[in-house]
Amino acid sequence: MKKIFLDTEFTGLHKLTTLISVALVCEDGNEYYAELTDYDENQVTPFITKEVINKLFIKDFDLYRDYNPEAKSVTVQGNLDLVKQTLTDWLHKYKDEGVEIWVESPAYCWGLFVDIFGGVGYLPKQMGKVPYDLFTAYKLYGFDPQADKKTFLPDYDNLITFGENNSLNDARINMQIYKKLLDVEVRPVEDEDVVGTEEPIENEK
Repeated sequence: MKKIFLDTEFTGLHKLTTLISVALVCEDGNEYYAELTDYDENQVTPFITKEVINKLFIKDFDLYRDYNPEAKSVTVQGNLDLVKQTLTDWLHKYKDEGVEIWVESPAYCWGLFVDIFGGVGYLPKQMGKVPYDLFTAYKLYGFDPQADKKTFLPDYDNLITFGENNSLNDARINMQIYKKLLDVEVRPVEDEDVVGTEEPIENEK
């Protein structure tokens, strides 16, 4: 079973939020990245424009010219229906061995990802209905989930290709964090043992 690392960007931390981009990075090197064109522009704040929209990088996308489902890194730009179709096709390569989906935090990514397919009951069969998450893994390994990732990944700055809050960039980093955690000795952890200090979560992605 392959591990796939998921990240999304969206129009805000509220129940009506809409998807701006989605990325999946597999441990075998295959990647899928999509930028949506039908997110709710009325929800876009100056913060979202600066920290998310400005980090999108697909330009002048033409489906018939630029979409290559056999590419190692598949890129797509279009509406939710196109993303559902192309993402389903991309996941089809894992139909026999199955996949584990890993996210940083299910609260941020999983619901929007599931909505691409119309709900949990419509997810591709090779995928479980519940993801694994790095926030829980951080705490189990004795690290603060809210701490700066640079404290955990010394080469973090070298991993930034498109800027923070780009879903492809963040999915790649999540995979590196997972690999780093594998090298950490597991130990029982109490709340007061967690490394770092939790900070309030911003009200906007």
